[in-house]
Amino acid sequence: MRERIIAAGAPGSGKTYNWLTIARMLPDVTFHVLDPDDGVLRLLYSEFSDVKNLNYYFTPTWFGDLEKYELGQTGGVIKAFKDLKPKVKKGDWVIVEMLGNMWSMAQSGFANEVFQEGIGEYFLRVRKEMRENATRLDAIKGWTDWIVINKMHNEDFMNKVCYELPSNVYMTTSSSIIAPSAVSKEEAEQRAFYGDSLIRIDGQKANIFRAQSIFLNVKRKKEWFYSTFIKDRGREFVENEKVSDFGFQYLVGVAKWEI
Repeated sequence: MRERIIAAGAPGSGKTYNWLTIARMLPDVTFHVLDPDDGVLRLLYSEFSDVKNLNYYFTPTWFGDLEKYELGQTGGVIKAFKDLKPKVKKGDWVIVEMLGNMWSMAQSGFANEVFQEGIGEYFLRVRKEMRENATRLDAIKGWTDWIVINKMHNEDFMNKVCYELPSNVYMTTSSSIIAPSAVSKEEAEQRAFYGDSLIRIDGQKANIFRAQSIFLNVKRKKEWFYSTFIKDRGREFVENEKVSDFGFQYLVGVAKWEI
């Protein structure tokens, strides 16, 4: 059974650390990594120097050609994905770091390619072109360009990662708390998914439906914990589990993988 996991939480809460324990546990399996801020390398050098089974891409932009980089290549998300796609085999893992950054880069990439301007300048110009009594930027949902940006992110990238590849998928992202008054402004499908929770998974809103398992990671003093958040299809929920080795704790202990 393929895994599609989202690990959410604050920086330093163990999201990347956890999948690296899986990579260490499965040395004969390739982990194809898309990393927007090269944070993976810091852990590799400090605590996972024995992990050698990564196909690593540093992807700080949405568009851009690939070049050689430390332990791999650097370039745009789309070129990196096209490069890794034919390399992925059944049983491999594709790691997408920082879903929130990926979503922001899709927006910035569109604005830069089409209008040769930054995303802030793009939103400002669109706002000026909207009706004068528009008070919130989320009115841009109706803007034609927004449809294209969603397609770039969803159909050209995330849907292919999650549904077309024969691999397992592990995604990391931050999480946030919204005000109770903001819940009524969300789409009905999102409200139904989150229920009474005010925690939100950052990134493009459909990511929550692409994952089969969602976890919240937290750090308390010098210890790390993870909990199931809302769904883990067909499996026992975990609550405040102290992390020692996520690979064995979750994949073997909960998901019943045989290693």
